[in-house]
Amino acid sequence: MVHQIRDFLVRALLGLAARTLGPHHRSALGAVISCARSGYPLTFLPLIYRAQAHWSRGDAEAADHLWRRLEIVTPNSSLWPLARANAARLSGDLSKQAEILAEAHARGVQDPMIDAWVDSSRAGSSDVDDARALVDDATTPAATRFQASIQLSAKAQMADARRGLERLSSDRRLGWEVQVQLAALDLIESFGTLSSIPGWFSPKRDSALIRTDSDTLLAVFLQPGGTFGVSGNAIHALLGASPPNTLYLYDSQALFHLAGTDRFGRGYRAMIEGILDCAHEIGAKRIITFGRCAPGFTAIKAALDLNAQRAVAISPVTTMATSEMSEDARAPVLQRRLAEALTDHERDVLPRLLQQEATRFEIFYNRAHRRDSDYAQRIASAPNVRLYPLDEPNRRDPIQRLLELPIGRVAEHFTVT
Repeated sequence: MVHQIRDFLVRALLGLAARTLGPHHRSALGAVISCARSGYPLTFLPLIYRAQAHWSRGDAEAADHLWRRLEIVTPNSSLWPLARANAARLSGDLSKQAEILAEAHARGVQDPMIDAWVDSSRAGSSDVDDARALVDDATTPAATRFQASIQLSAKAQMADARRGLERLSSDRRLGWEVQVQLAALDLIESFGTLSSIPGWFSPKRDSALIRTDSDTLLAVFLQPGGTFGVSGNAIHALLGASPPNTLYLYDSQALFHLAGTDRFGRGYRAMIEGILDCAHEIGAKRIITFGRCAPGFTAIKAALDLNAQRAVAISPVTTMATSEMSEDARAPVLQRRLAEALTDHERDVLPRLLQQEATRFEIFYNRAHRRDSDYAQRIASAPNVRLYPLDEPNRRDPIQRLLELPIGRVAEHFTVT
């Protein structure tokens, strides 16, 4: 009860700040409250407030300068290198992101997210024996054991992968992802679909084409971190017992593939033409697109431009117009980059959805999350749009619900007849 009252008061305070001072101050106040709860000294709070306010206004350089000052005075904290790395990623500077995280790891900062990034960015991947040894070694850090388990599942070593994941089921930071991966293993074993696909994509592994005997090509638009919110091989489990040819695409520009994708080069149009060429080369007669959250917008937009038979999206953003992204703390930085890639008209899929009837759009969303529900409902009246609401009150992302039985919940949507 005490926690519920406290959370209610915090929400009320943040709402008051948004109404009286504006969204930038709400964002800054939220950062201060979070850091105060984590035990940061009161003397740091004004600096934290200023840094977040700069970031919310779109001044990434000023925010980075202040985060760097906080990083210097608290060298063991993971919060500031992660904030700086996230800002660099959203700004499209992945080399700076890599430098920030590598430096933090080198000086001994302990954080599963930093450990996971360092492990996944190393050239090559551990072989099966090395990954199995990491899973069985009691001294292996949790993030490294998680990575090794994913590598084992990607190599079809399901029993070893499950053993590693089950040892992490109570981990505070990784517990949810572990449960998602275990659900994926259940599906993979049930379907019998064992494919060699990396858990995380990166500039070193920027795409993958998984061939089957299907006459359909599925284009999967991965998120900026090189995953689908969960690892790539977990998402492959959603595709069912008879998956289509599947093309996984990574965007090192971190702009949701709207400025191109690594496999086909820069430019959105180059990506569209590349997907069409790929479909022609493998003899695919049909195309389906698949995306989640912001790349879900790209899946919808690309389906229209590809004249695809279907688009499947999980919790998709359905507009990137400036007025509709005011609640997103990333908005100022993203809006500048989006304006370089797309016209304002192109940042909203609804007008084109209302004018077309050839492509079907299957939208899975979390009905318990307001923004998720709003994005889905704004396109509900368009022709051939079907909404599939899920209830996940504790988090926005309903991906775990989609991996749970019945296994046909999503898989059937990747079969075109």
